[in-house]
Amino acid sequence: ERYLAPMVNKLWADLQPEDKPHVKFFILNSDREPEKHIEAEGLREHPGVTVFTKVANKEEIVRSVSAFSALEDGREVSSDWLSWVASENVDGAFLFEKAKAAAPYILFLEDDVWPTTNALRKLSNFVRDFEKAHNDWLFLDLYTPNLDWAPGMLNVENGGKYPFQCCTQSMLFKSSEIDGVIHYWRSHSREPVDDNLRNYIKEERPDLSVYALRPNLFQHVGAYSSNAEKSFGIVEHESIEFIPLL
Repeated sequence: ERYLAPMVNKLWADLQPEDKPHVKFFILNSDREPEKHIEAEGLREHPGVTVFTKVANKEEIVRSVSAFSALEDGREVSSDWLSWVASENVDGAFLFEKAKAAAPYILFLEDDVWPTTNALRKLSNFVRDFEKAHNDWLFLDLYTPNLDWAPGMLNVENGGKYPFQCCTQSMLFKSSEIDGVIHYWRSHSREPVDDNLRNYIKEERPDLSVYALRPNLFQHVGAYSSNAEKSFGIVEHESIEFIPLL
């Protein structure tokens, strides 16, 4: 089932002509045989799209991490799970490094999300007003899962602080604040990326917060994960509130 190309096409089609020169899509095709990822490779000719396939030293880092028997926090997982965790950190840091010089904001999207109508225009309008009163944010959480395994996860108010716990389907970062995240993900590649974001704020940037948008601008639609141990053919979690056509 394909998610990436429909998402890119939807975001692009919803843009006004005058907005398109300001939007760039950076896609990392991290398959070991990238030419076989037909969907990602097919987007190379799409306006505004750059597709990357190689991340320096990735194989060495992943191999090193997979030799452990547990995550950094002590949870025991398989070698394949550790490889997946390390890959997410290395890949994410690579994309942030590429994107930070291209625009003042970085919209981080996993490849299995679906946007509401005019998502980028809505986001731009929100940020324009939000920035007038807030300069203490690391990222805006644009997808908050309907999960309740930690305090406050369901307390999602539009424009309000959000006690982020998990799930990196859709987040907006300021490029001016991204270097710390890049370094932290690379330095803690044995811990999941969402845990790393939470720990980074707690340990290194307690002056920064996460804020949420509600309704969410993106919905999680993927039924399959790149982690085979999490891939069950069903959508693992969905948005707390998503209105496709609002």
